[in-house]
Amino acid sequence: NEEGLPEVAIAGHSNAGKSSLLNALVGLPSRRGLASVDPRAGWTEALHLYRVESSGNLPIALVDTPGYGVAVVQAGYTPRWFDALARYTEASPHLACALLLADCTRGLCRLDLAYLRLLEGREVPCQVVLTKADLMEPPDLARSFQVVKGDLDARGQGHPPPVLASA
Repeated sequence: NEEGLPEVAIAGHSNAGKSSLLNALVGLPSRRGLASVDPRAGWTEALHLYRVESSGNLPIALVDTPGYGVAVVQAGYTPRWFDALARYTEASPHLACALLLADCTRGLCRLDLAYLRLLEGREVPCQVVLTKADLMEPPDLARSFQVVKGDLDARGQGHPPPVLASA
């Protein structure tokens, strides 16, 4: 970003809720917020930076990223989106931290772990956010949380425990 603002990347699998979380973070309704939201996966096709300010705090840039994995677009696009995310992560001098969103009904996928490796390699702090928590019964949600927490702990990188989010 041209202003040199600290960037917070919001990344994850297609349909994990990245745009919805971005809108919630700025206090706007999901369907009419800054980031467009669609029930079909794969509609964010590029990096979108949003300058965000709040009273008494320094401004930051929230970065809405394309999802990787299954999407409604032509085959071959989503690998390019992961590559674009990787290039951004490796090259951005302003990337301060990342929110890695994972659907709690699925846990961390292979590409989530690949993105974590990229962040760890750059020593960029990451918070895993387990989305769609409202879709699971409490005992199943607790198991999902423990599995992801165990995956993070096993990395030995000092990641904080995941946080839960729902629509």
